[in-house]
Amino acid sequence: MHAFYLLISNVLKPEQTITSDAPQDVEVIGFQLENAIQINAVQLNEAEKARYVEDFPVSVKCNPCLQQVTFLPGRQSVPFRYEDGTVSFMVSGLHIFAMYEVR
Repeated sequence: MHAFYLLISNVLKPEQTITSDAPQDVEVIGFQLENAIQINAVQLNEAEKARYVEDFPVSVKCNPCLQQVTFLPGRQSVPFRYEDGTVSFMVSGLHIFAMYEVR
């Protein structure tokens, strides 16, 4: 399986990579849009009541790198850091689901 992943990675040459220190029960997913990358954080919890999730960092390495981060749907600006082709920001106040856009 690892060899297949390496083959696909080399052929497709993905332009962005998403990394995160999200808790184990939080999934971080990225979608390539025409001029942006949409980042979704989803708390996967079977409990009746969602637990509080501590803030955690997300980094997006992209080429070319986009340099604006907004919290959707209200488009509030989110503080971020740009270094060596990577945009990093904090997901804060996650309650079940959060959506960000990197432009």
